[in-house]
Amino acid sequence: QYVITCPQDNIGGHRVRIALPNPLSDRKPKQEKKVVEDDGELATYEVMIPNGVLPGQQFALMAAGRKVIITCPPNARGGMTIRFRLPKVMGEAGIEAVRLSYDKDGWSRTVRAEDMTFQWVKTDDMGNVLPREDVFDVEKSAFVRQIKPDGLSLDHPSAGRSATRVVSYYGRDVADHHDLSQIQPRPYQEKVDWFRERCNELRTPWNSGHVQLTVDRNRLLDDSQHALLSLQPVDLHRIWKFEFMREPGIDAGGPSKEFYECVSKLIFDPNLGLWTYSAVNQMCMQINNTGEMDEEELDITRSSFRFLGRFLGKALFDGHLLPIHLVRHIYKHLLGWPVCFDDIQFMDDEIHRQMLNCLDYDEETLGYTCLDFTVTENFLGMNRVVELKPGGADIDVDKSNLLEYIELRTKYILLEKSKMQLHELLTGFYEVVPEALLSIFDFQELELIMCGLPDIDVDDWRINTEYVGLLGRNGEESEVVQWFWEVVAEDFTQEQKARLLQFVTGTSGV
Repeated sequence: QYVITCPQDNIGGHRVRIALPNPLSDRKPKQEKKVVEDDGELATYEVMIPNGVLPGQQFALMAAGRKVIITCPPNARGGMTIRFRLPKVMGEAGIEAVRLSYDKDGWSRTVRAEDMTFQWVKTDDMGNVLPREDVFDVEKSAFVRQIKPDGLSLDHPSAGRSATRVVSYYGRDVADHHDLSQIQPRPYQEKVDWFRERCNELRTPWNSGHVQLTVDRNRLLDDSQHALLSLQPVDLHRIWKFEFMREPGIDAGGPSKEFYECVSKLIFDPNLGLWTYSAVNQMCMQINNTGEMDEEELDITRSSFRFLGRFLGKALFDGHLLPIHLVRHIYKHLLGWPVCFDDIQFMDDEIHRQMLNCLDYDEETLGYTCLDFTVTENFLGMNRVVELKPGGADIDVDKSNLLEYIELRTKYILLEKSKMQLHELLTGFYEVVPEALLSIFDFQELELIMCGLPDIDVDDWRINTEYVGLLGRNGEESEVVQWFWEVVAEDFTQEQKARLLQFVTGTSGV
């Protein structure tokens, strides 16, 4: 991908000629590694670790015609020879590397050779894997949620693992890493069509069994939760038909659509206490703070979010759009995508700005803030102090530990404060939609496929836009601003308008 600057003597519609360097002239591809053993579906490769690579660091190489990422073993270093095993199927797709590149902040998914799972790597403009950042940086550091037997955790992206195969409940292969890497760079609508086709392959045919759900409008949320949680995971891929009690009829699509719309409005109602509006954008919902809960309350909350995960997953699986938008980092968690410090600004811009300001304070000014390693949460009018680390109430924040404080508070906001709810939500969601099948989308595309493309009124958007910085003085009188809105209104497709709105506000909701 190249960026071209329009010559001064040309305007749009003119043809220009450019000369591009041969990508192979400056950097030759690494030679494919020698196969030293062949064991049926697996082959053992021998490779010399590049000089300068230390134990635990990653490096790229070509094997079986594919670019793979290898982690240097603890007892090895640059210049030593190691062996690793790789499925021979990786060589069948030609010389293209298995890489899912999303063109967002340099993040890509590659295949981990050791266990054939997806892993995250960050690359520069030339495609080189960047070294791991061991010191927290508000601009560069990121974390990936990991689903573990005891719950969720936030780890470095290089430690993240996700499946590369999509398999039905009956053991039939639907897609693998090659299929996913081929479709991921395609235009959004092509990816949506491919996703729908794979869901149809996973779906159980009508004559093999279907599910009839009957609910009472007066107890819609309770009936729906009881019905969905009583189903076995295999039933989630069956065809569902809905009927409202005392309203006999045939579900030809209308009752199903009404069911999803009505239940989503009930479950996300802030008065229920599970979700609340984002402090930044009232169009977006975020998980509500909870106080101390006893076992009964914990069970109710777990059941509610497991139900919600199945509900959202089934809506996506069957192609039903929902009128609810979530804060950005929840879409990232659904994808297993790296989350970062800047995601906080779409939840609470004031907290985000306060932590940024702390970085500019000198030691004396920072001391006046009286910060320690705790946060205070408010639930139903009562404050609760939460320690960010053991003994945090007794540890003052100063310049020497400020980055640690920001890192811990970032993790707390993006995961720890709602870890239990997110774990149940993700578990229920993946019971319907396999995680690997979602890897073709980025977090903005996931919002679009779950909520649909909005009908954006550009004139209303323009009237309610605030101008800052260099445009703050002239605002809409600026010729550049007038050109901008002209392009948005006349040349942008609905998808491009939605993506621009996501870039500016963090959501496509209007």
